[in-house]
Amino acid sequence: MWNAALWSLLVCASVCTVGSLLGSHPLGRMWRIDVIELRQRRRMIEVLEENTHPLHRQPETVGADRS
Repeated sequence: MWNAALWSLLVCASVCTVGSLLGSHPLGRMWRIDVIELRQRRRMIEVLEENTHPLHRQPETVGADRS
């Protein structure tokens, strides 16, 4: 009887180990909406940085005289 219990325990432990290694963790997955929101946020930050730091641009783009 203990032999069958030992084999059952070994099989269950093996299946659980393989399942946890092959399965993806729920926190590691990014849903489609999360990816879209992340892209929009990155683009918003890029636009804000472009518009709020005019000193880092070339003089002709800031509004210097072109004459």
